[in-house]
Amino acid sequence: MSSGEGVFMVQDAVRPRRNRRRQRIVLVVFLVLVLGFFGFVWFATRHSASYAKVGDCVTQTGANSVKIVKCDDPSATFKVVGRVDDKTEVDASIDACDSYASQGAVSVYWQGTSGGKGMVLCLAKNR
Repeated sequence: MSSGEGVFMVQDAVRPRRNRRRQRIVLVVFLVLVLGFFGFVWFATRHSASYAKVGDCVTQTGANSVKIVKCDDPSATFKVVGRVDDKTEVDASIDACDSYASQGAVSVYWQGTSGGKGMVLCLAKNR
């Protein structure tokens, strides 16, 4: 090569387009996975007692667990007549639902961290 000659190279114009396309595909797959994960978590926990509000009905699913069900479901044994947050387990067993007795509260359900605070559901028989 002489000193006045240069080397001319043609760049592959297709390569950057492929990289962008690949990045978009990876991003879309990632977003679908993230949304799928959160959708699964919501779906799996939507009947959890922690989402119960006044007017919801629940059924007992174990010695210390309940889940939300429709009030016309034959398994709906209790109706939530009150919800009290930030109570310890001891508070729940003493008087957390006293103010809901006039609404038929006959049972108390507490959910939280042992030794910490949680929420109390004041439950009346579902008629």
